[in-house]
Amino acid sequence: MTDDNHQVFPERLVSHGTTDVLWMLEELKNYEWLEQCTVKAMESQSVLQLMENVRALFLERFDFDRFGILLGAFNDRYCVIHELVTRDGVEPIPVGSLMIVKNTGLEWVYRHQVLHYNPDLMSHPEFVEDEEMVRLGLRSMVRIPLVFQKSVFGVMTLKISHADFYSPADLRLMEKVALRLSAFLHSAKLVYELRQQAYTDALTGTLNRRFLSELEEVSKSSGGSGVLDYLEQHAGFSFEESEAVSVLFVDIDSFKSMNDEYGHAMGDKYLFEVAKLLLGSVDKKGFVVRYGGDEFIVVLPGVPLHEAEQHAQLLRQRMKAGEFVVDLRASSITFDTTLSIGCASGQWSELSDILKRSDEAMYARKQGAETLELLRGESTGRLM
Repeated sequence: MTDDNHQVFPERLVSHGTTDVLWMLEELKNYEWLEQCTVKAMESQSVLQLMENVRALFLERFDFDRFGILLGAFNDRYCVIHELVTRDGVEPIPVGSLMIVKNTGLEWVYRHQVLHYNPDLMSHPEFVEDEEMVRLGLRSMVRIPLVFQKSVFGVMTLKISHADFYSPADLRLMEKVALRLSAFLHSAKLVYELRQQAYTDALTGTLNRRFLSELEEVSKSSGGSGVLDYLEQHAGFSFEESEAVSVLFVDIDSFKSMNDEYGHAMGDKYLFEVAKLLLGSVDKKGFVVRYGGDEFIVVLPGVPLHEAEQHAQLLRQRMKAGEFVVDLRASSITFDTTLSIGCASGQWSELSDILKRSDEAMYARKQGAETLELLRGESTGRLM
C-alpha cells in the first residue's frame, strides 16, 4: 500500500485482517448514525422536537433506563433549567426552575467541561445526588457536556441499572454525538428563550395576552384539535387529551384605590404576589395569563365547571383579609382585598367564547350580582 492509502485506512487494517474489517464496519455504522443524528437535528422544528429526536436516536444506539437533556444557565449555586427529558415519562421540570448544583455531578461537568462516567454508583459514590440514584436502582451514570464556543450550556445524562455497563467505545461515541448536536441544541435553546420572553409577562412571570391571542387563533383554525400540541410545542405544557377546558377570569377588587394610596411600586409588588398565588394554585393542572392591568386568566384544561368553581372558591378564601401580606423595604402591609372571579367552560374550539363568558361572569360579580348563568349548548358561565 502507498502512503496515501495508509492515510485513508489505518495501519492496523492492513495487518490484522478480519478483526480490522469488523472494526471498520463498526466505525462505518457509527459514522452513519452520527450523520442521521445531524439530519434529524436539522429537521427539528422546535426545542421539544429536537430533544425528542435526540432521545429516539440514543435509544437506537445505547441501552439506558433514563436519558436526560438539561439546558441551563449556571452560576456558583444554581442552574436555571430550561428543559429535562427522560425516557421513563418523568414530568419535565418547568422552565426557569432553579436546581442547586453545589457538589453535584452537574457542577463538576460545567467546571471541567469533560465527560464524566461513574461505572458503579453504589461502590463509588462521588456526588450528593449519587445516593438518590442508587435508591432508584441505578448503577452506572454518564454525564456528557454540551459545549458551544468553549462554554458548557447543558448536560446529557444516561443512567442504567447495571454496573460497568458502558465501554470506552460507547463513551467516545457519546462525546462525538454531543459535539455534533451542541450547536443545534444551543440554537434551539436561544429560540426557546426568546419565545419565552415574547410570551411571558415581565412583571408577574405569567404568560401574557399575546400568547393567549395566538392560542385563540390556533383554537379557531384547528377547530380546537391543535391547541394541546401548540401548548406543548410553544410553552412546554403537557396535558391529558381532552376537548374540555374551563377558564377563570380573575379581577383584583379595589386595586386602583390601593395602587393610588400606596404607589405603583407597591402595586407592582402586589400584582406579583397575586400572580404567585395563582401560579401556585394551578401547579401542573393549568396555566395563568396576565390579561391586562389587574386582570388574570386561569386556564384549566380538561377540568369540568364544578371543579373550576371549587378552584375559584379556594382562591377567594386565600385572599381573605389577614391572609395576604405584601412585603416592601422591610415593611409589611396587609390588604383587605378580594378577588372577583368568573367561571366558564366548554370545548377548546370555542375558547374565545369561553373567555368572553368568563369575563361577563366576572363583571357581574363585581356589580354585586349573586348568580349568572349563560347556557350555550353544553357551555356554561358562572360567577364566584
